[in-house]
Amino acid sequence: MRKRRGDVPARALAGTLAAAHEEAFDTVSIFQNPAYGRHSFVRRGMAAPTDLASMQNFHDIPLRLLLWRDHAKAGIWFFGSRSEIVCTGTKPLIPDGWIDEGLKQAPINLQKEGRVWFTSGLTEEEVEERKQNKDGWIRFEFNDGTLLGISAASLQSLEESLIGGISLRMLPPKISAVTEIEWIWAPEGWGDREVSEEMKEASQEILTAWTDLTLKDKDVVERLKGAVTNSIDEGFVLGTMWFEEFEEGISAIEGTDLEKEAIQCALSNINAGLHVRRDGVALDSPDDVVRLEMRAGHDILISLWDDWGHTILEEMFGIIGEKADDIHAKQMKRKQGFNAFLKGLSKDRQATSKLEALPWSNTVLPSPLDLLHDLVRKGHTDGLGRTVSMVRKRKVINDAAMGWAWLVAHDRDGSEAWRFDQVARDKGGDWARAVSDLWQVSESIISGNGKKSDYIDAMSKVAAAASLQTDLPDDE
Repeated sequence: MRKRRGDVPARALAGTLAAAHEEAFDTVSIFQNPAYGRHSFVRRGMAAPTDLASMQNFHDIPLRLLLWRDHAKAGIWFFGSRSEIVCTGTKPLIPDGWIDEGLKQAPINLQKEGRVWFTSGLTEEEVEERKQNKDGWIRFEFNDGTLLGISAASLQSLEESLIGGISLRMLPPKISAVTEIEWIWAPEGWGDREVSEEMKEASQEILTAWTDLTLKDKDVVERLKGAVTNSIDEGFVLGTMWFEEFEEGISAIEGTDLEKEAIQCALSNINAGLHVRRDGVALDSPDDVVRLEMRAGHDILISLWDDWGHTILEEMFGIIGEKADDIHAKQMKRKQGFNAFLKGLSKDRQATSKLEALPWSNTVLPSPLDLLHDLVRKGHTDGLGRTVSMVRKRKVINDAAMGWAWLVAHDRDGSEAWRFDQVARDKGGDWARAVSDLWQVSESIISGNGKKSDYIDAMSKVAAAASLQTDLPDDE
């Protein structure tokens, strides 16, 4: 056991026998490997820790096989079971019963019909005939004729490694040497179209990473679906769904009509393909396909807003210039829910459209008519309740009187009287009738039953009631 060269199993066995004859195991070491797990062993002699751990944990099939790893590197194949290790020489020939024993010990519930093993969600017929289903599944066809079908749901629920449990029972642990593995799935909407070679190659890359034990079992399904959808070079991809027509893809987005309209507005302005990843990064695509890995409208708009926010503001709401820059920057920072954000912009747009029916959009009227005009506009956009605070604490007597006239005209003077002195109330009370008439005229105009000239006439009557010696400006 103290020789530095010589037969590897012999040195490991000698060290193990020496330790076994000791009365107490005072020095216990740990062998730890991401694939083979954590095992304790007693270190004696010059054998490598891996060989000692392998010899002393003979009940563990994968670890037991590691004793022969130098031979495996030279091209020799080994298959382990509970009762034996079988060497098949330079060819990976599956020993009788090796697969059945491994599948019975697999960390997943399997059914068996003849030479077909399958999980819940699959049938013997589906596995034999490679039938597709909505969620997808993985098909194994071993060299000895055994078939194995693993549904997506079963694979995603695993805590232990299924592929590790099978492949580590052979050395080298290359399960792909004894079986053909396929991902049986096509995106929803793909219909009867043939799965392209590009889609097959993309899925095989993921399966290879899985069988090489570099990818966790529960991550495989999502990666496979992503690889397949990312290899499609036509149409519109939304999550794991495929649409031939752009408009059909937009309609399938999970969100409100405003969110869908904003997304369509943005995507209609791209020059080529686009790939929006699940982490929110938007990338140019070498083909003409639009790929959106997420399905929620809000998530998609967060990804698109930086580059296409100005386009959405201009085309949907007519907002440009500094105002657009300000809105764009605020939304980039706040990331408000896009449904509420777009609703607010839509409401503002509708309110602005209403006020376009009134005169003097960009003209300042003489005081206190300017206050009255602002109150009318505010009342139509935000409601009469929002106008009350505008008339409080007016120091100029005519402004205070116009505020009181506004409150009287809308029967809101009762609880506000203490805020106004007697002079303002006396003056405003005389103007209230003309102010009420002006409001009614504005309502008629906004509803489409009046003209701007009617509003100008009504405002002139307010000026006359207030004994204002001033000419009203012309409408721009």
